[in-house]
Amino acid sequence: YATYVLRYDGIIDYVQHSSYEGLIRSVYGSVGTFAEFTIFSWYFMVVAHVLEACLVITWCRNLFSLSWMGTAKWGFLVLLTGFASSKTRQLLAWRKLCTTTKKKTKEG
Repeated sequence: YATYVLRYDGIIDYVQHSSYEGLIRSVYGSVGTFAEFTIFSWYFMVVAHVLEACLVITWCRNLFSLSWMGTAKWGFLVLLTGFASSKTRQLLAWRKLCTTTKKKTKEG
């Protein structure tokens, strides 16, 4: 919201008229620095979520052999929520790898 609707000047105006201005100035040094950090954080988060979604889509198709619909659902979920969903998928991948390794060890 702050990045797309308020933009830089809107963030500064909002903070200057809020009760948090003193806290923000003590942590960030100035309201302008806070606004820049907020905008940078937003774009970093977008890139991180897209990369996580790409990773999970790759896992779903190659490692788990999910259908396109299942892959699309997981990819969309990770795109929206980020780390929590991809961490679940990562744990499932490790579990499958460990199970496969144990079966091969018992057979050999």
